Order: sequence, then structure tokens, then C-alpha cells
Amino acid sequence: MDTVGENVGLINYYKKCGFDFLGLSILKETSELPAHYNNATVSLFQISV
Repeated sequence: MDTVGENVGLINYYKKCGFDFLGLSILKETSELPAHYNNATVSLFQISV
């Protein structure tokens, strides 16, 4: 799962819900996404199911 931006409150919320925070990444291939995703920083998460 990802969220756009370095939203500390949202990062902490997802961590409390059991997600592992994997860090920040900059989106590279955004030509097929809306313009606000161009070079956007995203927070990446994962959870075991």
C-alpha cells in the first residue's frame, strides 16, 4: 500500500494498524497517472495476510 507524501500522522496510524513502514520513494513512471503524481514522494507500507 502507498500514500502520497510524508504524512507522519498517517504513517503512525497505519503502523498502529499493523502495517510495516517500508520508507519513502519517489514515483518515476507517472505518465499514465494524474499530474499531481509526477515526481511525488510516497510512503510505502506492507502487512502480512
